[in-house]
Amino acid sequence: MSAEGAPEPRFRALLPRAPEGSETITAQEALADWREQEGPLPRVALNMVASLDGRIAVGGRSAPLNFRRINVLFGERIKLDAPGGQPVDLGYVGHVTRVDRTTIDNFCYAGIVPVIPSMCLDAEGEKLNVNADTAATAVAQALGAEKLVFLSDVNGVRRNRHDPGSLIDSLTADEARKLLASGAVEAGMIPKVEACLETLDKGVRKIHIIDGRQRHSLLLEVYTSKGVGTEIFGSR
Repeated sequence: MSAEGAPEPRFRALLPRAPEGSETITAQEALADWREQEGPLPRVALNMVASLDGRIAVGGRSAPLNFRRINVLFGERIKLDAPGGQPVDLGYVGHVTRVDRTTIDNFCYAGIVPVIPSMCLDAEGEKLNVNADTAATAVAQALGAEKLVFLSDVNGVRRNRHDPGSLIDSLTADEARKLLASGAVEAGMIPKVEACLETLDKGVRKIHIIDGRQRHSLLLEVYTSKGVGTEIFGSR
């Protein structure tokens, strides 16, 4: 929460838009839709699992984690106050407070890629939706990861978000904070960059934001001198 009482930028991005005149926002219907889908994971995650499993040539094996069998994310509801001091009901929206590292490690030691949905369980066993960026940072921090890579629908952090040619290929944490303060980082990139800074503070050495739609973007980012996205790190 900011000093003025308004939600921090990374949480403002989580606020759904309420119908005009309504006072309460809930996500119960969305959770119900998720539960009613066939299979243990939303379709996008199931497609990811199928893609990983299908890459026999590189030994791809994956496992979908979920509430029905194995859950690794635990948390609590996000509670915010609006600028006027009134509480904002986000419904079933939470943030991760604990990650079951042992279970994730066991999958990795076995050569299996765990596919983790961005949802968590609270102390009462209620299912909460979690911003995918913050869920990823929680996992990276718990694992003590060397790198964290965000796949986005833009090519990285830009000086002008409407101009792909203004891509910044590398940023220190201080430079990223200055961009946030100046307003150069806007919209959905705000929670990503703030999540990157938080993750750097927790010991992850480098974070990359790349365009997941670009073919071989991960390989190009990691194994070429300039990369194709934005790399954020502690200091030069």
